[in-house]
Amino acid sequence: MSGRNLPLAIIISIPIVTAVYVMTNVAYFSVMSPQEVLMSKAVAVTFGYKVLGSAAFLIPVGVALSVFGTANGGFLLGSRLNFVAARDGHLPALLAMIHIERKTPIPSLLLSCMIAICYLFVNDFDQLLTYFSFVTWGSTAVTISGLLNLRRTKPDLHRPLKVNIILVIWFLVVCCCLVILGAVAKPVETIIGICLTFTAIPVYLIAFRWKTRPQSFQSSIHKITCFLQKLFLVVKPEERICH
Repeated sequence: MSGRNLPLAIIISIPIVTAVYVMTNVAYFSVMSPQEVLMSKAVAVTFGYKVLGSAAFLIPVGVALSVFGTANGGFLLGSRLNFVAARDGHLPALLAMIHIERKTPIPSLLLSCMIAICYLFVNDFDQLLTYFSFVTWGSTAVTISGLLNLRRTKPDLHRPLKVNIILVIWFLVVCCCLVILGAVAKPVETIIGICLTFTAIPVYLIAFRWKTRPQSFQSSIHKITCFLQKLFLVVKPEERICH
């Protein structure tokens, strides 16, 4: 069903979102002058005051609901990515565990929450957006490159969902352009973003590549994992199935 439903969801949702976005911008410029748009700190709010009057409060309420939905989806996505990475051995085993009753990846969710809290300490939102954009589009470009490599090296691999290779190449070019343009516009922030990305390398080396870990180190990790398991009431999914 995913081979049918996912393409349909993409085909239906993207045109709808694009149309709404374009019509919203048309509405802005139909009501506001270019000078008003440039001077406004929040174009949607200014638009609301000019069109809705006393009901202008609906604009920030709608924005807040949209942000809440996006944040909720981001937590779900990020936690599941960490969960799958840990299940494949790329992150500590604790992140691949789920709650014994709710069946949710509590450790992975808490890790995403801690990372989000760290973002709050960045005072400059534009700077944070630059870091986020570089890491997002850079990692996406690397992922798409891996997809193209698998298409070349393992053409007979089972693929539940397969798209035209031209679309994949075009998307890779767009991602690379976004990374390059961002690096040219803000080179210092880009270098900091690269350094932040490289901080994941020690975690990967310790959790996945280091095969000859000392017994004392493994024992300490095991004790910490057991303690956190009892604290969060989490087990591996297969252990939950067995019980």
